[in-house]
Amino acid sequence: MRKCCCALFLVVVAIMTMSSASYAFREVSSGYFMEAKTESITVLESKESLENALSNLNITNVEAINRFDFSKEFLVLIVAYPCPNPGYSIVVETVDFMNGEVNVKYKTERGPDGVMYAQVISYPWLLVAVERRI
Repeated sequence: MRKCCCALFLVVVAIMTMSSASYAFREVSSGYFMEAKTESITVLESKESLENALSNLNITNVEAINRFDFSKEFLVLIVAYPCPNPGYSIVVETVDFMNGEVNVKYKTERGPDGVMYAQVISYPWLLVAVERRI
């Protein structure tokens, strides 16, 4: 019975390890909104979905979209929760896949001390490129 439980435990650990994999990612663009948005994570797998997401959020000046190769990478658009000033930014720690879903672990970081920012609610956003594994 004990051998059976140990074997079952090893099988479960192996399945969990295979179903969650950390992927390489890189920051493409970032900024902040001054108007109310909601915290969200959106996966963008085509140029059309990227253009729609950017226009819906009124994001402009993203030069990288014309040079982006969706056959090698896809994009993840992260909009963070409201912050007390525009000095906050998003830092992605990991991008994983588990059970067919993208899981992004990120945090917001306050800007450097001593810098003066307008005290206005802002919503930082970050566009991250994630490698495709075939």
